[in-house]
Amino acid sequence: WWLSDQDTLTKLPKLTDYLHDDGDDNFLLLNLLQRYTLAVLHYSTCCGDGGSSNTKKSQNLSLLRKEEEKVSREVKDKTTIANTDLMDDTKWNNDADWMTNTNVCVWYGVSCDTDGITIDTVNLMQNNLRGTIPSEMVTLMNLQRLNLAKNHLYGTIPSA
Repeated sequence: WWLSDQDTLTKLPKLTDYLHDDGDDNFLLLNLLQRYTLAVLHYSTCCGDGGSSNTKKSQNLSLLRKEEEKVSREVKDKTTIANTDLMDDTKWNNDADWMTNTNVCVWYGVSCDTDGITIDTVNLMQNNLRGTIPSEMVTLMNLQRLNLAKNHLYGTIPSA
């Protein structure tokens, strides 16, 4: 019933990766919900800010390409580097272990309470997040601390 059980091309975790030693269904559901919530956070803030930056990037890249035609080979090389940097500016500064098969408690900026299962802190301060905070964040019921300061976020803070 889990997409990754049928999908052999991606590195999504298998349902059996979520099973706790005692087979507790509550653990399974909590783990899946937390992973889903963090995945939504990742995808809504890692790859642009809802399209407005993509338009700006396209305009900037167009201008850079026009300028490339007028400059020497040395400047062209520097512009190519600048284009790469411009395209990469939507990536998080640190996304270690995010979207991997590891326990969410070891993902960069995520901490869990003493049980090592339940997320109680998400600290992604100054990590180049762009976009909006997804409403799904309210599903992290035991979240005590959320630090998303010094990023490029806009919109409202979700409430339960």
